[in-house]
Amino acid sequence: MELKPYEIIESVIAGARLGTKVLDSPHLAWLGVKAAAPLLFHREHRLNRAGRFGFQKIGSSRWSPGELAAYKHDCIATLAFFQRVLDARDGREPLVWLGWPLPIEVASGFDDVAAFVPEAFMAIANMVGTDGHVACLEAVEREGISDDICAMDRISLGAYLLEQIPTPAAIVSVAHPCDASRTTSQLMEYISGAPAYTIDTAYTKEDADVALYSKNLFEAIAFLEDTLGRKYNWDKFRRMVAVLNEQNRYLNEITHMNQSIPSAGLSLGLQTAWGSKITGAGNPELVKSAKAMYNVGRFRLRYPQLRRKVEKFRIIVADMPIVFSEMSMWIEKTFGGVVVGDYIGDAIFPEIDCTSLETMMMGVARDRLYMGMVKQAHGAARETVDDLERQIEQFSADCVIQNGHQGCKHNRALQRIVKDVCRRHDIPILIMEADIFDKRVMSEAEIKRELTNFFVANGFAS
Repeated sequence: MELKPYEIIESVIAGARLGTKVLDSPHLAWLGVKAAAPLLFHREHRLNRAGRFGFQKIGSSRWSPGELAAYKHDCIATLAFFQRVLDARDGREPLVWLGWPLPIEVASGFDDVAAFVPEAFMAIANMVGTDGHVACLEAVEREGISDDICAMDRISLGAYLLEQIPTPAAIVSVAHPCDASRTTSQLMEYISGAPAYTIDTAYTKEDADVALYSKNLFEAIAFLEDTLGRKYNWDKFRRMVAVLNEQNRYLNEITHMNQSIPSAGLSLGLQTAWGSKITGAGNPELVKSAKAMYNVGRFRLRYPQLRRKVEKFRIIVADMPIVFSEMSMWIEKTFGGVVVGDYIGDAIFPEIDCTSLETMMMGVARDRLYMGMVKQAHGAARETVDDLERQIEQFSADCVIQNGHQGCKHNRALQRIVKDVCRRHDIPILIMEADIFDKRVMSEAEIKRELTNFFVANGFAS
């Protein structure tokens, strides 16, 4: 696939603008999505590749009008984020590249600075079809960069090489928990010539570790002030933290709703909230989205018979969900299996103490330690194992799926232990050999075939 400069971000902006308009009438949008489903649901092809990713993002025709109405606010937040990135291309604002485990508030607390998070690009490259991911990966491979770096980070680096994102004015990266992210930040620093600052995230969630991480965040802000010649807006920071606290309260409640039998069925909405929060934490639109989704959940818990028609068995995905094609709605529609939890569709965030700047920075630092994927991957292997044990018990799982993502070496090393956990709970597990971003490792058709065989073999389907 040949990409024009900034084609992917321009496609995202156009899609977000369309979403804000269409989803303003959620019942009409629901009818339109239902009508388009036969053309978009089963597989990507030449005629639907530009629209299929958006279709999957809004629930693959499985979402209710209430969920569509909630997603409108995510579209507004997405539009704001990527429009600023595009404006940075024109020199209106400096662009700061943030390693994705970092709080975006480090950069977005400035009034006139655009923040870019590599994780965001991995999630949007499909706006031009799944070959968008492949084009970015191939650009990196042509440069001879090792393919044992996680595809998420290689996609971000490839996006820069293909002129899909502007040159950064500064880079703030982390050395832990993701070595691939750190390696990519070093490569980006070398290629772009941008000044960079690296900090450690906390190894554990203990107060002493989080306090040191918080101190590093203050130092990163001071680095950006010196590098960019701009002052940080601490009043804006206070407002963003207050918004983040409110959003987290709703996300926590929605996660608890998915523990009900039948569940509220909002795991995909929580996945969406995860992506929006990484790029837009502190944006009031995300509170509106979370509140609307929370109201959908309350309705479903009040009328559980509506979900019993859908939910035949319950699945924990002990991994990141597949990104290049959305699978949970396909599983629900085809087999009646509901994903009730995964690495990112599981939001449990501590309350942030807003007494002082120090307690707020501690709270923001801790918040990111509870973000999906950081939550399971930082620290000792016990973090991942204990999290899976908790999910199996709290969500009453019938089976576990691990995608076997090629980039997460820690997960691959834990596969025997994960199998032992499932054996103790007497539930079956499927471990695949996929890459959640790169369809060349295992295609959508191959993933669906493995899932089908697993469900049939274990009596969940015939």
